[in-house]
Amino acid sequence: MFTSMAAFVDDLQAKGRYTFTLAEAMDANQRSAIAREAALRRLKQKGRITSPRKGFYVIVPVEYREAGCPPANWFIHDLMQFLGQPYYVGILSAAAIHGAAHQQPMLFQVVTDRPTRQAQAGRVRIGFHKGRHVEQAPVIDIQTETGSMRVSTPEATAFDLVRFAPAAGHIGNVVTVLRELAEKIDPQRLAELVDLYALSDVQRLGYLLEQLGEKRLAAPLAERLTAWRSHAPWPMDAQVEQDLALSRVLVELFGSEMVTKTVAFRGGTALHKLFFPTPGRYSEDIDLVQITAGPIGPILSAIRTTLDSWLGEPKRKQSQGRVTMIYRFETTTRPIQPLRLKVEINTREHFTALGIRRRPFQVDSPWFSGQAEIGIYAIEELLGTKLRALYQRKKGRDLYDLWLALTSLEVDDAKIVDCFGRYLGQEGLAVSRAEFEENLEGKFQNRAFLEDIGPLLPTGVSYDVAQAGALVGQKLVAILPGEPWRGAEGRGDR
Repeated sequence: MFTSMAAFVDDLQAKGRYTFTLAEAMDANQRSAIAREAALRRLKQKGRITSPRKGFYVIVPVEYREAGCPPANWFIHDLMQFLGQPYYVGILSAAAIHGAAHQQPMLFQVVTDRPTRQAQAGRVRIGFHKGRHVEQAPVIDIQTETGSMRVSTPEATAFDLVRFAPAAGHIGNVVTVLRELAEKIDPQRLAELVDLYALSDVQRLGYLLEQLGEKRLAAPLAERLTAWRSHAPWPMDAQVEQDLALSRVLVELFGSEMVTKTVAFRGGTALHKLFFPTPGRYSEDIDLVQITAGPIGPILSAIRTTLDSWLGEPKRKQSQGRVTMIYRFETTTRPIQPLRLKVEINTREHFTALGIRRRPFQVDSPWFSGQAEIGIYAIEELLGTKLRALYQRKKGRDLYDLWLALTSLEVDDAKIVDCFGRYLGQEGLAVSRAEFEENLEGKFQNRAFLEDIGPLLPTGVSYDVAQAGALVGQKLVAILPGEPWRGAEGRGDR
């Protein structure tokens, strides 16, 4: 027990401690609360202590009286423990500690897991930046005059310089600091961090490192993404990156309880990702269907909570019965190309002909690994909706998908046609064999329909659209109700 606050402070400093809390001060001195507050106020007025946060005090040694506070690294660890927040010293402050800054930044920069207002004591200012993976980010413990503090590794610092670019100054300053930091960065450790950061941050960092001539650092970043090529047989690296991002989206989405219980996966991407051993064509869309009627807001919030942290903020569109979110990003490989990933939710078709079932899906790559049980329609129902798409729109990919399924999967043709009819019935429509045959023949006169599928096919795959049309006509369209289309009799070979 101490007779005065001054004696308590002197004792702490003698023991090498430079911080204390109001609770500790109360335990050390049994005077009234008013008397204690007055004593602490007098010590602050004399410059003996300072308080960067209410209830937290820093002892100011004589050599720092003019500055009004010792350096932030003397007390940042204790302050963050007092606040109950994970943290690390990052951005320019970390770069300076690693010897990669011309001068100490004016603001001591700390990354934590929540919005936190700036702290100031004397001339010392501490800026806080909200990070998404603070506790997973690699750090090193740096010894200070009073203990230690957590500092981001050179690799994590490089990512943060790009992610928090405004806090790091103009882009020219980011480049300057990266140039000096590069010699401290380990390529493998840098590549191992890509799943902690937004895809756009990975891409920007890779680009800047390439511009600096640091190919030893940039190449592993790109390789983490393009290693997916064995699962995505597309001719362009950009397509491989996009395919991997799409695959991760599926795992992340159906890892969310809200998404899993409210939507199901449908469309061409569902067909190629979940039913074929290797995707038969490239896709950049994810089509979801709201299983039961209800507010769409909670579903959108769950999707954005899952995806925005690494894909960025999407552009949202809403029309009757449909909500679309489009994410845009760039490739990590040269040449830099824009990519997009569309997540679309059908909010009006709360109907299933054959029920929803779960199908496992797994991603295993150096960039991301994970698995999920995805809510999906039966293969015949998927193909029934694909047959509807073939009838209602002019996309050659619909014909290709049907042809590929009919030639490589065991399916029940009659069930496909039955599902097609039931879905049309939900719209109050019915289509006869003749109507479908005439419709399909018209599409074969449409150049856009015929050329739609070409850029989406894997390298070396040959596809005969006429043969595909004949097969779909024979196995599916021919069992629709009604007589054949009379115009088909004299059309000859296409």
